[in-house]
Amino acid sequence: MKKNTLFFILPLCAIMTSLALAQGGPSVEQALSFKPTQPGVDYAQPAEEDAASCRLEQLSGDISGWKLIDKNGQTLRVFADTNGDKAMDQWRYFKEGVEVYRDIDTNGNNKPDEYRWFNMSGSRWGLDKNEDQRIESWKRISAEEATAESFYALKTGDKSRFMALLLTAEEIDALDITDAQKTQLKKLVEKAVTDFEESVKAKTIDRKAEYTQFNGDKPSAVPSDLGDGIVAFENVSSFVRINDKETQMTNGTLIQIGDAWKILFCPLLQADNEQGIASIFLPGGAAASSVASSNAVSDQKQQDLIGSIEKIDAQLQQATDKAQKNALHKQRASVIEKIAQASVGEERDMWYHQLADGLQMGAQQGELPDGADILGKFVEKFKAEGDDNLAGCFAFRELMTRYTFEISAPNADWLVIQTKWYKGLEQFIEDYPNCPDSAEALLQLAIYHDRSGREQEAMKLYGQIVNRFPQTPQATKSKGAIYRLNCVGKQMQLKGVTSNNKALDIAKFKGYNVIVYYWTALSSSAQADVIALKAARAKYPKLQIIGVNLDSSPEIMNQFIEQNEISWYQIYGKGMDGPLASEMGIVEESIMILVDASGKIVNRNVQARDLDSALKMLFAPPAKLD
Repeated sequence: MKKNTLFFILPLCAIMTSLALAQGGPSVEQALSFKPTQPGVDYAQPAEEDAASCRLEQLSGDISGWKLIDKNGQTLRVFADTNGDKAMDQWRYFKEGVEVYRDIDTNGNNKPDEYRWFNMSGSRWGLDKNEDQRIESWKRISAEEATAESFYALKTGDKSRFMALLLTAEEIDALDITDAQKTQLKKLVEKAVTDFEESVKAKTIDRKAEYTQFNGDKPSAVPSDLGDGIVAFENVSSFVRINDKETQMTNGTLIQIGDAWKILFCPLLQADNEQGIASIFLPGGAAASSVASSNAVSDQKQQDLIGSIEKIDAQLQQATDKAQKNALHKQRASVIEKIAQASVGEERDMWYHQLADGLQMGAQQGELPDGADILGKFVEKFKAEGDDNLAGCFAFRELMTRYTFEISAPNADWLVIQTKWYKGLEQFIEDYPNCPDSAEALLQLAIYHDRSGREQEAMKLYGQIVNRFPQTPQATKSKGAIYRLNCVGKQMQLKGVTSNNKALDIAKFKGYNVIVYYWTALSSSAQADVIALKAARAKYPKLQIIGVNLDSSPEIMNQFIEQNEISWYQIYGKGMDGPLASEMGIVEESIMILVDASGKIVNRNVQARDLDSALKMLFAPPAKLD
């Protein structure tokens, strides 16, 4: 980041400080002079000849400020005052009309102290408390993004960028692991710093090198005897392109801290580390990537094919013509099939799974019209080969793709299509009882019966998932659903962090009647529920309400809360598949659970229309004994 970047930000902030600038506002030239504080952001920047065709619109409503729009009507920038203090506090950047990056000033001094990436740019959320334009820590960063960041830190010799990714001593001390493991991790972090410094001195990474691909199997939960344990990602590696050659790097183990993945090792080129980095928590301390991990291919021809997938993906991002997108999707599928055919074992299966997912995605996006038919051909191929797992993988995606096409068609008969969908799920489970995708098929059927009030049928299906697929996310959800359906009379368990960063434990609410309201802003009943809850709290001042939001992002939650002037406790539950939804097996977009003053659940699904009568019974004084 050049030091004069802030120079661009501050003058324009000063220009836009007063929202009295309704007459004309800042110029397009001034707006286009803005640049993201962080490097490497891929955002729209119109050509010089197109700049004159851009225009600014003043914003009003929930946020004030200005929106910069190009000649095609797509948003390029948004400069926003989100707190009503008549000063810009967010600078948002867009690509193809979609926001990809945001600089944020949280303390009102016209200097960004948080940086966020969105949509095709990823999910990173960096913090910069001293406002020196360098990220000191990550509030959110995925495992893939963490390995890419560590690579670019090594490439540029940026030690502070590398240190922001490392697990800290304080974080290690807070982990639910043994003291011996904590000591081991601290030593690994110290060595990572030394390895980084030596690698930078040795200039092991060429300045033209590029990160190309993340390489890892899946994270794993590491249990502890008494606590919740931790989540670790072992045997992680990545691919980078150096001197036009695909090269593997080992990254070792990553550990999840909140929404951020933290690293323990300095990334090392495979040539420098042929035996890989030993895993920490897996049995036997198996070496990571001793030859290649689950989706690695060592053959140069295979590596070239992987590189071509990347190029096709880039072309798909730029393509606008439907016929071109259709051809690119088929080209991508052909390349992945070649890689799969040249692979063996789990690696082969992994590539075929990726092929199936790609075909489904292209079809459901409307860019591969015959995607369902192509999936069907692979079903027949693997049936003929006697490979039920791969046949099931393609069959399940074919089933979902055809359902999506039918349900989104004009004048679709929902009842007929839904009935066909559930019969299709039943047939899939019968045809592929041991296929991993049967866990999801069973869950979809269980949720259908659960929502329809057929609780016994739902319980049987949830039980099958737990027994047959015990290590899957669907089993976790099913365990929660079984608990929820049998929870009346049991103690309510709920812990979380509120929207204002306060720890909340429902156990501390004993002595109060409580409504726990699981909800999403997209629920058709959300508005009516809020009205009923406000009326209930006005009638019963001692009533406590805890909202557990299950939207896909906290921004959606916060917007709904602000629009509806909601003041009770709120916990963000990280979506319908998040941990809070899973532990109670929540399958509805809104559900109220009534908890009495002793902490016991008295109603696991009270409706808004019945809320007042339910609360009357709950708040009624105990009957006097004769």
